Amino acid sequence: MKRIFYLLAFAVFIQFVSCSTSGKTTQEEGPAGIKQKHFSIEQIEADALAMADVNCQWEIAKYDAALQENNWKLKEKEKSLYKLKFDLEEKIKIRYLQIEDLKKKFNKALERANKQLTACDRMNEIREMEKERAKMEEENQ
Repeated sequence: MKRIFYLLAFAVFIQFVSCSTSGKTTQEEGPAGIKQKHFSIEQIEADALAMADVNCQWEIAKYDAALQENNWKLKEKEKSLYKLKFDLEEKIKIRYLQIEDLKKKFNKALERANKQLTACDRMNEIREMEKERAKMEEENQ
């Protein structure tokens, strides 16, 4: 039973190969008027090479498609990175402006504090001068 199956499979294979050939077979009439096809080794090798070529082209197309998909993904990631870069630059500019604003406010507050300290120092000097004047007046009296 297995032998019959294998012979049938081989016959189908031979028929497939004969259909895919470009007519390089010879036909002879065998016993009982049955035409038999004889295949040359060159034709079988050429068919095998053609099938291998088709398989190689299929693999190349598959890898090319994967490569194009990866390139697309990389471009999408590059776009998102540029967007992130732009967003970060904008945030940095905003922070820089906020820092500059805070510096100005701090400098104004520092100037006010210095003015107040200067005024307090003058008041203290005036008080000390009044105390000294009061002591001198007491001594003079």
